[in-house]
Amino acid sequence: MPDVALLIDWENVYYTLRQHTTGPLPSSLAILQAILKKAAEFGPVRVKLAIFGQEVAMQDETLLMALEFTGIEPIPVAQRMSGRLLKGRSDAVLITRAMKLLYKDRPEIEVWFIVSGDRDLNALCKALKDEDKKVYLVAGDLSLANELRESPHLRDDVFLLEDLIPEARWTRGGLRADDTQHGKEERRPEEPLPARTRARRGVGRGGSGGRVVRATPPIVPAVVPTASPESEKE
Repeated sequence: MPDVALLIDWENVYYTLRQHTTGPLPSSLAILQAILKKAAEFGPVRVKLAIFGQEVAMQDETLLMALEFTGIEPIPVAQRMSGRLLKGRSDAVLITRAMKLLYKDRPEIEVWFIVSGDRDLNALCKALKDEDKKVYLVAGDLSLANELRESPHLRDDVFLLEDLIPEARWTRGGLRADDTQHGKEERRPEEPLPARTRARRGVGRGGSGGRVVRATPPIVPAVVPTASPESEKE
């Protein structure tokens, strides 16, 4: 069987679980084991990397132990600079590591498992396919970019987290009720603003020409689910 490389964007897995499930969640170890099991069906997994923000790791004391237990190399990524949260850092590191493996360190690897659904990975998937590699994606159904979902030129197949982790309750499209951003989701464009908010933003009479100011989308806090896989569902 061909050798397999497994590259996990743990940030993507984490946000998918936080935003599209409810109730107790599997442990980080159970999630990683489910992903690794699927990758191992295609051959021996010779390269195993997990990229994650340092703030995420600080919130889950079990993550590093889970990575060690599964033999996955942890790659922490700095998320803040001058007090500002830097977005998309995990994608950039994953792409850089993958390109180095592809063209320098492990060009003989034939099968690539990329655990992410971000459209930022389009170019990486194309580069892998241009080298005649097999490319498989693992992502949540609601967090998978349309380009990756629909284009057979970018990947060979997609495996959904909903199928790999059925014990999680994949029943919602919003934030979990226990999330600190619950109830603060961005307002839909057609939904009118409350009178006080309209007045503060100068919308309507006496405002700035009727210009509507959109609220900044909320940032989901880094709180990794740590419930045990045997936890009783709500």
